[in-house]
Amino acid sequence: VFTLPGGQTTARVEFEALGDNRPTTTQYAWQLDNGPWSGWQTEPYVVLRDYDGGPHTFQLKARNGGLDESLEKIATLRFEADI
Repeated sequence: VFTLPGGQTTARVEFEALGDNRPTTTQYAWQLDNGPWSGWQTEPYVVLRDYDGGPHTFQLKARNGGLDESLEKIATLRFEADI
């Protein structure tokens, strides 16, 4: 868990698929605080905006070119906003 600087209500989260066999068409979907999952996207980042102060959980999943979604490999990032 890390704390964002005071008053900050925007954060850019960048990510990428790792490994020797990573495809060039990886798609990502994300979720904040158990809200709905985003649609699949190829951009390797998301800009989070207008979140409340306190603890938050960002989750990310990936799939290879529209296939092979791996639900057991969801990455989790926890942060706290000091607003």
